[in-house]
Amino acid sequence: MLGMMGCGKSYVSEVLAQKYGLDHYEMDAMIEAEQGMSISDIFEKHGEAYFRSLETTLLMDLLKNKGACVISSGGGVVEKAENMEAILDMAVSVWLKTDVPVLLERVRGGEERPMLLQGNDPAEELERLLNAREGLYSKADIHIENNGDGSVEELADQIIEEVIMAQETKKPKIVHVNLGERSYDIVIGSGLLSSVQDYLPFDIKGKKLFIITDENVQGCGYPEQIHKAFQNNGARWSDIKVMPAGEATKSYDRLIEALDWMLGNDLNRDSIVVAVGGGVIGDLGGLAASLAMRGVPYVQVPTSLLAQVDSSVGGKTAIDTPYGKNLVGTFYQPVSVIIDTDTLKTLPEREIYAGYGEVVKYGFIGDKKFFEWLEDGNGKKVLSQEPEATARAIEVCCTNKAQIVEADEHEKGQRALLNFGHTFAHAFETLAGYDGKLLHGEAVAIGLVLAFDLSVRMRLCPVEDYERVVAHFRDVGLPVNIHDIDAQVADAIISNKQALRDVMFRDKKVKDGKMVFVLANSIGDSLVHKDVPDELVNEVLEDFLNWGR
Repeated sequence: MLGMMGCGKSYVSEVLAQKYGLDHYEMDAMIEAEQGMSISDIFEKHGEAYFRSLETTLLMDLLKNKGACVISSGGGVVEKAENMEAILDMAVSVWLKTDVPVLLERVRGGEERPMLLQGNDPAEELERLLNAREGLYSKADIHIENNGDGSVEELADQIIEEVIMAQETKKPKIVHVNLGERSYDIVIGSGLLSSVQDYLPFDIKGKKLFIITDENVQGCGYPEQIHKAFQNNGARWSDIKVMPAGEATKSYDRLIEALDWMLGNDLNRDSIVVAVGGGVIGDLGGLAASLAMRGVPYVQVPTSLLAQVDSSVGGKTAIDTPYGKNLVGTFYQPVSVIIDTDTLKTLPEREIYAGYGEVVKYGFIGDKKFFEWLEDGNGKKVLSQEPEATARAIEVCCTNKAQIVEADEHEKGQRALLNFGHTFAHAFETLAGYDGKLLHGEAVAIGLVLAFDLSVRMRLCPVEDYERVVAHFRDVGLPVNIHDIDAQVADAIISNKQALRDVMFRDKKVKDGKMVFVLANSIGDSLVHKDVPDELVNEVLEDFLNWGR
């Protein structure tokens, strides 16, 4: 139970515990009993820092060792980052929201309220504290108004109802990829990073773990969270390898660097490689794991939307070359994919939009209802990271991809549908030079538009579907033409038309000297086409490169 002094935490917690047969722990009272003095005396004699240290020690003990119970915390417990992190990770948190006038009435004249004994006006002090803490309280799973309306018993019932709902929401979703001996689960949920070990198909005790990440993800602290969890749960050794951020990291040099790091630290076949990051790190880490010792287990912990909905699932690992994207790689399945949706909160907006290109792809290739759901306002909810919409989109994409991978693990047929729009996209990325000016998802978005354009010219798809796709992309803010991307990249593509064609012909999807395209009969109905006339491809590219001229 979280909230300001006077919000009623202690009283409500006591009633809640009695009503539902739970133990109740009031932290301030426990600290007073243990120290043999009041909170005010502790503040006066030892200072606030000392009290906060006692508070943290007690909180960690209660969370780890007391099982199902009700904990009434002090009002300032949220101000220490490690406290809030533990509460959000290990408990269902309830914020009792109370207006300042009500708080003032309840604490008026309260000698045992040390934070009010600052020589300031109590109302002003309460207002200041609430303003300082409100953003922290708002991270709680449940927000309950407690301004004296209704009975405490009714309040307790409301809290329990909300707790049950919150627990269901927090429960991870599992998507199973059925590949016989190579089967694995995709785990989708909030707050999973500190318990990654719980979602692995083996015990990590005694094992060496190699965590590979990039500078951006390292700056968010995610690899360190996983590292600590491994160390606290019996790993014999774990270390973090930090690579530069960006597509250029998918290179021969970085692959060798990763392998040297693993082998130089005595990697063995029982070791585990953990790729923590976006699609670049997932591809590089997976490829390194597939090559070291002829293959060691690896775990995907994708932290970008694009990686969560697409690249982390299915076992494609690769690096780029000057001749094209993803031309050196293997099919090598992870042992687990662990998707913590909270990692999207630190993702730049541009990366979210780029990831949406892969999200909407699944609606185009075989799930028209999903596209209609996105089109009906939910696409914007995903882009604004509304939790329920985001979790559902990730689950739908992973489920669709799992079904395709199960039917065609090594891309002999149906799996090629996942390359919808990618023949164009990979060529654009290669000419862009992998320098970050054109993101993969941005290239895919344009590639999807061109794939529909080509489908219309092939008389496969009604023009209305093409127009509908363009309208949706414009509505949500995805690029649809050459002028929607970085000007330098656009100039490089426009001025190198022949190079663009050459790269497309070197793509993995070329067969018997002909480019293979994934095209659409309609939205939600796609096919692999192996006989697309060159003149139609040229028409699509010419019109695209001359858009608006």
